[in-house]
Amino acid sequence: MLGKLIKFIILSRIRKSVIIINFLIILFIISAVIPAPLNPSFIDDTVIFFSLTILIYSINAGMVVTKSDADFLLTIPIDQEKISISLYLANFLISSFFSLYFGIFAIKILGLLGVAVLFLFSLLAVSLSIALSNVGIKFRALFGSLIALWSISPLFGFTYSPTGMFFDNYISYVFLILMFISATYLALKNLNNVRFAVFDQPKSSYVKSAMSFSGMSPFMAILSRSLSFLEFAARFNYMGSSTFKTARIKIYKVIAVSTIIAIAYYIASKYVPFSLISFYVPLAEIIALFNLAYSTFSSDPLWLSLGIMEPARYADYYLIGKAISTFLIFLPIAIASLFIPRGIGIGISMMIGVPSAFIYLSAIQARVNPFQVKDENMPGFTYTLDQYIVAILSFPVWILLFVPAFLPTIETSIISGLIMLFLALPFLFMKKFWIEVEEKMVERGFD
Repeated sequence: MLGKLIKFIILSRIRKSVIIINFLIILFIISAVIPAPLNPSFIDDTVIFFSLTILIYSINAGMVVTKSDADFLLTIPIDQEKISISLYLANFLISSFFSLYFGIFAIKILGLLGVAVLFLFSLLAVSLSIALSNVGIKFRALFGSLIALWSISPLFGFTYSPTGMFFDNYISYVFLILMFISATYLALKNLNNVRFAVFDQPKSSYVKSAMSFSGMSPFMAILSRSLSFLEFAARFNYMGSSTFKTARIKIYKVIAVSTIIAIAYYIASKYVPFSLISFYVPLAEIIALFNLAYSTFSSDPLWLSLGIMEPARYADYYLIGKAISTFLIFLPIAIASLFIPRGIGIGISMMIGVPSAFIYLSAIQARVNPFQVKDENMPGFTYTLDQYIVAILSFPVWILLFVPAFLPTIETSIISGLIMLFLALPFLFMKKFWIEVEEKMVERGFD
């Protein structure tokens, strides 16, 4: 019975076709990494991966209850303890599976001991997520940050940490095992509390503030809305640890945060080799743009969006407004890049390319994998091949955003930005495309 429950939970979140594709990709990575010479970067990447895993699982605490769980799993006459344990083990198996993407480096470095380390880290991460689920976000963020800093400390010469085994400090196995035992014990004690806490999430139904669009043209009304607040609605999945967030944040607050990040980025460039920073800046751009594009058209029902006027006309107004707000959000970081000798290319690319990249990604997401939220506390969480199609079609954006980091010249930055503009503009003139988007949204319904 326990095995059937675990299988049901896994397949309610990830379809078989997605599992098969990931399995084939992992086999390809194994075939490429295992025979290859041991590269020092393997060690650094593995330590960073494990540290990031601990941080994300600590912050993203709890177990997601999906619609299938609410409709079926939580209503069947089975002992609730078995259901809780099944959720726990299913999350662990999903985590272990996806951890192979980087975990294979641990096996490459440590041999068979790497399998045990990978197993312990996966179960530790899931256990921490459950053990910390009933405490506040500030404590989770602080605790996760401290453990992550401890885990990443071998990169700075302090090897007495849970990842020290990658630097031949065998005492680190003791640290890892003690953390694993403690986290697993607390998680098992907290399982039932987590399930009910997640299932009974409170809903907020009051209106914080109202906006008036009286006397405005349709374009100005949509533009005003886009420049007033940032809509964020996204599924976030990291190695099977899923969460779902929706938010509307005042644009000026987001710009204030991006300004702080820009100042920190500029200061860091004085002390950290720019070759290291230059990789993470476009990576952060891509992650932010994917989340923003994923949120497009998701928060409003069709009768308040594509249904209020001709779909192509609404899409044009909406995407232009959102592209302008995206430009303003990234502008402080772009300006900071202009004052960094090797960052000028990134700054130019960010100002030209980011708004265009947003339009392109939003259009692709809306057509291939449209996403509308009916109830943020009980979303669907099945991962399908559509996400991979979106990723493949988004590959040109990945390349074009990374070009200025590896070829940091003004010319290449301008060219990459203009290419992104060329890719995005056609979506503003394709009437049939947006009619098909509307039809696909109607067909898919709400998540």
